[in-house]
Amino acid sequence: MKTDFTLSELLRRGDTRQFVVPELQRDYVWDKRNWQQLCTQLLASYRAYRTVPTLPLTLDEDVRHAFTEYYQQQYQGYNLGFLYAYHDPSYAGHCFLIDGQQRLTTLLLLLMAAACQGGRTAHFERHYLTGPANQPCLTYRVREAAQEFLPRFVTHLLSGRPLCQLTVDAPDRPYWFLRHYAHDATIACLLTNYGGIEAWLTGVV
Repeated sequence: MKTDFTLSELLRRGDTRQFVVPELQRDYVWDKRNWQQLCTQLLASYRAYRTVPTLPLTLDEDVRHAFTEYYQQQYQGYNLGFLYAYHDPSYAGHCFLIDGQQRLTTLLLLLMAAACQGGRTAHFERHYLTGPANQPCLTYRVREAAQEFLPRFVTHLLSGRPLCQLTVDAPDRPYWFLRHYAHDATIACLLTNYGGIEAWLTGVV
């Protein structure tokens, strides 16, 4: 059984439409130090993958191509570590996370911020939303508020609306952003970290 996946393979597996953070799990609580370390390491890995040593043009083209492929395979990505999850036959297409939700949630925010900034929202929708209702490939069941917020949050951002609207005192706050959302630990962390990641991406791109 295959146990190692790229992020794209993991989030787009045919037998798993959606990863579920179940009720027994803690909130999404990563702070700036956590997400910044992950994002910085991912960026360094990507740059190492892209930076292939320059070979003399006198070498045969096939040799240079083979070297480039070999070099990139040595730097094929950042190892995210283990994600522990299980399938429940009663919930087809769902995979319940035991460990790894902090990393997976942060990666979803990073992918979404990159898509919004790079004009690739259609790509994000095609690959990371699922089902007829276009739900994100990750859902929270820690509390009802977090579960209903995440898909609304994703839709809000992918439609081009700004993050600053999602505060209780924003004059143009959307009708669905309920006041009690501001007091939910997971929701507050999603909002704070997305804003931080968005600003971080602006600085590194």
